[in-house]
Amino acid sequence: MAALLRPVGDTGILITYGSSIAEETSLRVLEAARRIREAAMPGVEDVIPAYTTVLVIFDREQTDYRALADALAADPGIASPPPLPEEDRPPRKLPTAYGGEDGPDLGEVARRTGLSPGEVVRRHTEREYRVYFLGFTPGYPYMGGLDPRLEIPRLHTPRTRVPAGSVAIAGLQTGLYPMESPGGWSLIGRTPLLLFDPTAEEPTYLRPGDRVHFESIPGPVTPPPPPRPEFSPREPLCLLGYPGLYTTLQDAGRRGFMHLGASRAGAADVLSLARANALVGNRPDAAALEMTALGPELRFLASARIATGGAHCGLLLDDESVEGRGPFRVKSGTRVRFTPFRVGLRAYLAVDGGFDGPLMMGSRSTDTVAEFGGIDGGALRANTILGRAQDAPGKAVPPAREALAGTKGDFVVRAIPGPQSHHFPDAAREALQSQAFTVSNDSNRMGLRLRGSAIIPHNDRGPDIISEGILPGSIQIPGDGHPIVMGPNAQTTGGYAKIAVVPSSDLALLGQAQPGDMVRFRLTDPPGESREI
Repeated sequence: MAALLRPVGDTGILITYGSSIAEETSLRVLEAARRIREAAMPGVEDVIPAYTTVLVIFDREQTDYRALADALAADPGIASPPPLPEEDRPPRKLPTAYGGEDGPDLGEVARRTGLSPGEVVRRHTEREYRVYFLGFTPGYPYMGGLDPRLEIPRLHTPRTRVPAGSVAIAGLQTGLYPMESPGGWSLIGRTPLLLFDPTAEEPTYLRPGDRVHFESIPGPVTPPPPPRPEFSPREPLCLLGYPGLYTTLQDAGRRGFMHLGASRAGAADVLSLARANALVGNRPDAAALEMTALGPELRFLASARIATGGAHCGLLLDDESVEGRGPFRVKSGTRVRFTPFRVGLRAYLAVDGGFDGPLMMGSRSTDTVAEFGGIDGGALRANTILGRAQDAPGKAVPPAREALAGTKGDFVVRAIPGPQSHHFPDAAREALQSQAFTVSNDSNRMGLRLRGSAIIPHNDRGPDIISEGILPGSIQIPGDGHPIVMGPNAQTTGGYAKIAVVPSSDLALLGQAQPGDMVRFRLTDPPGESREI
């Protein structure tokens, strides 16, 4: 079949090379991804292969959909790629302890397949597997080639906790959990290998295209935890006393690592981050404190200029209330506090020079799901000393526009028809933009879960698709019909149909939506037409 090229939001292009999971299709996808990456087309940020597709993410300040689509279509090696050439290296060997506490589902797999546990292990270890792509979490390999006798559906109720290193099967696939995470596949074993190390030059143990062979070893086993770099700020700036409800270090996010399964992370409201940074003379992407619902208390150890952006809250300098966003000059010894947020969920505190933190995969952002980056991979704790980076000067620019201007718990955002908009009847698109959805309590930085009076119906294709790359802002419609808007910490690939995609500038606005707020969508035209190439 001819490759199909279609827009994804305002910063993505999806190229589809097949309609079913097959090794030949996968090798063509991987070769296309390699060629796109090597072509170094202006504005291309990342290239994410999946089973049958390649998602190309671009920077709108450097290119646009039409220009990039024309460049992709003009390259015959991208429009009709040959299979990826076989690399001259042996299969990666994965020592695995099967059964027992390492593989708690081995017995159930044996029962459902009519095989003995030993026969399940034999069939799993005698095959050679191909890594089709990485997704879900950093370094998670989706591998094809499972023995058909081992085919088994996903768990009816996914686990909330799967141990790091777990070896799992579902359908005709096998996979590995690089870190502790939720998961719905059957666990048959565990490897002692470290599968993801964000401090390494090659962060993932496996990469797309690798051939893999499992070897049975005695258990139980425990993989080592990912190393956490020891970090001491170059210039101590302030002492964090009370840490606030949920305060993290965030910049504009990681760019160019989604193909490894690492989410973009970064500020949920990049407009407010840029605004606060502009006020103190920083680059728009400098690291700042992202404060959720209730701000922290800090005591400065050196003089600085500070400014805020995002949620509306009062600022107290040594118990004296100050008006506006800043910039404000603080001296050594100044205590900085925040009043409860009045409008919006997240506020940003910027300092001249930017907040310091270890650079991991090109960013200081905290990945709150994979638990790396920022300061120790999570929310800041009391009595943490924060430093100034001194590497974030920017040209004098007017403050970025306020994402929250004019909103008081009622958000209206644009939505561009998504890559599976044709999977939905007209009634679904009407339901999407004719009602106000309520932000659910189980929303987080991974996704904004919405509830409405009308369920979004699928057509006879159902909610599931072959897993493909996901752009932040994508509106997934799972089987229950309730929309999920993917956030900065969303997984990088997924298998639910996407009815629409919130454009990047409007997604910043949704970073301020909190449980109970209302969200309305307004469908708008895509940046260009889908076409065969």
